[in-house]
Amino acid sequence: MSAKRIGGDWVENIDPGSGKKYYANLTTQETSWTWPEDVPREEGDEAEGGAHDEEWDEKLDPGSGKMYYFNKTTQETTWTKPVGYKGNTKDDSENNPANWTEVDDPSTGNKYYHNSVTNETSWTKPACLES
Repeated sequence: MSAKRIGGDWVENIDPGSGKKYYANLTTQETSWTWPEDVPREEGDEAEGGAHDEEWDEKLDPGSGKMYYFNKTTQETTWTKPVGYKGNTKDDSENNPANWTEVDDPSTGNKYYHNSVTNETSWTKPACLES
């Protein structure tokens, strides 16, 4: 199967080992399992070539407190949300009590709340934690 041009210097290929799509830049020789950010998508491309939620996990980096994405198939990690990745939407994440932790602020002694998915902090107890 020949590579399909998707825009700019990018082509779409199929990895013979996994059968999964990957993208290659003919000029820079860069390859990626996710759609190139600098190539616009046409209607329908996202569903066909976008990230599949079952392949990606959203994780919290304890050192920086930032969320990153881990591809279980390719072992790739990225700080940028993969194109087409739905994962936990902010609305779902904010309303899920399991995502919130009560934390003691050492400088004031007051309690605040941290959402491990959205990385949001709040001095006010989230409504989803009210019994």
